[in-house]
Amino acid sequence: MEFQFKIQNPDKEKRKEQCRLLLIKDPDKVPIILEKDPQCHLAGIKKTRHLIKKDFTVNKFLYIIKKMMKLPPGEALFLSAKGKYNLIGESTIANVYNTYKDKEDGFLYIMYSSVLVYG
Repeated sequence: MEFQFKIQNPDKEKRKEQCRLLLIKDPDKVPIILEKDPQCHLAGIKKTRHLIKKDFTVNKFLYIIKKMMKLPPGEALFLSAKGKYNLIGESTIANVYNTYKDKEDGFLYIMYSSVLVYG
């Protein structure tokens, strides 16, 4: 699955430099590209790029996303790294980043969906 951010920014060296500068500017944060799964029925989030503290858990990040989307209670939302690896709630963003960051440019690509993705 190709992320729109990569399609809209095809120069991998430019993306790599953007990521490097973000990591220098905020070393305690992780640069994340967050996009909606094309098959998700939920409203999208306008902001694609996020800087999230390394010590946040996946659950805390999920809470922030739900709040931005103004989801009603009980509405399910799932996160997957690279669009195929489901993220576990108590994992820290730092652990997720170290495991799934893009080798090409250094960003962590996460997709959100209303259905659970099986990689």
